[in-house]
Amino acid sequence: MIKKRCRRCKEQIKPAYDALMKFYPFTIDDLPGEIWLPVPDYDGYQVSNFGRVKSFKCGKQIITKPTTAMNYLQVCFCKDGKKKHFSVHRLVASCFIPNPDSKPQVNHIDGHPLNNHVSNLEWATSTENNRHALDIGLKKVGQDLYNAKLTNEQVQYIRTNPDSLNTYELAEMFGVNKSTINRIQLGERYKSAGGSVRQSKFKRVSAEVKAQIRAEYQRGVRGCGCEALAKKYGLAQMTIWRIIH
Repeated sequence: MIKKRCRRCKEQIKPAYDALMKFYPFTIDDLPGEIWLPVPDYDGYQVSNFGRVKSFKCGKQIITKPTTAMNYLQVCFCKDGKKKHFSVHRLVASCFIPNPDSKPQVNHIDGHPLNNHVSNLEWATSTENNRHALDIGLKKVGQDLYNAKLTNEQVQYIRTNPDSLNTYELAEMFGVNKSTINRIQLGERYKSAGGSVRQSKFKRVSAEVKAQIRAEYQRGVRGCGCEALAKKYGLAQMTIWRIIH
């Protein structure tokens, strides 16, 4: 699944990268409004607010040609004979954008990973980055995912279960496994599809009852194994196991 997704992303970004390289300004002259700052800890390298990177080799200034990795532009620096790759957007943000809250990620405001102009970048938390991707339609969820097997209407039917079908029957009806049905009904899958979700039995058990179950199990009294405790408290053995462990 991961390989398929990575391959699809690569196929989508390659035409954009090829088009960018046709017009990428490799001229050493500054662009209008361009500002250069040195890269910290790497002498001989500079980054501009336009997202260009410059290196100084043998007394010559060279605009470094970026490559792509995980859909982002990156460059390679050399220090003490060792090479290290850097994402261009992080270089620009680190040099030009203050980060007083120490946020760990850099977000592309227009959603395009190849646009590394300083005006298109901002520091963000993982939650802020994901929320922004959803807001602009960059990140798909639920039935909009390319590999989604169910529509929102089908998910709502599974959650409401108007015909009182059991898990096996629902799984057979929609061509998915029983685990998927359970996770949909618990709201762990297709979260944006809507419909009421049920709370897991594990969460419905009070803290006092959980403590009592653990105490009985830990005492090692005969007849207090998972199966016996499940019958005593009217819970599934897996729920008892989760409480104990």
